[in-house]
Amino acid sequence: MYKNLFPVIVSVVFLFLIILSCKKEIDTEYNYFLIPIDSVAVPDTVKTSKPFEITFFGLVGTNGCYSFSEFVVQKLDNEITIEAWGKNKKEAQICPQVMVYLRGKKMNYSLSEPGEYLIKVKQNENSYLQFSLVVKE
Repeated sequence: MYKNLFPVIVSVVFLFLIILSCKKEIDTEYNYFLIPIDSVAVPDTVKTSKPFEITFFGLVGTNGCYSFSEFVVQKLDNEITIEAWGKNKKEAQICPQVMVYLRGKKMNYSLSEPGEYLIKVKQNENSYLQFSLVVKE
């Protein structure tokens, strides 16, 4: 009788030890900020519905706790506003001593309607880099 219970008891103890040994993943909290863009490479002319690349350059942060987060795009009629967002670890105590750059970070985009578009890359609340883009069929 005890012979049949031994594997069950060992299995339960083993399962219990596995559950106790698992650590919950620590969620890192970040501060988010608008990355000031130094320069942008945008094509002059593209075709409708064909994806094209917009390439960004700029300083993200002064140490390895900074990183690129995402591009936020808003389109209103023929005006496209792009924001490059970065993040910084809130409570980081040790950060690698390295400058973090966008280094040609690419964003793919496409437009389905032909026409002339104004691309505005937001620098801060009142400043934008602006480019014209022609979309042809």
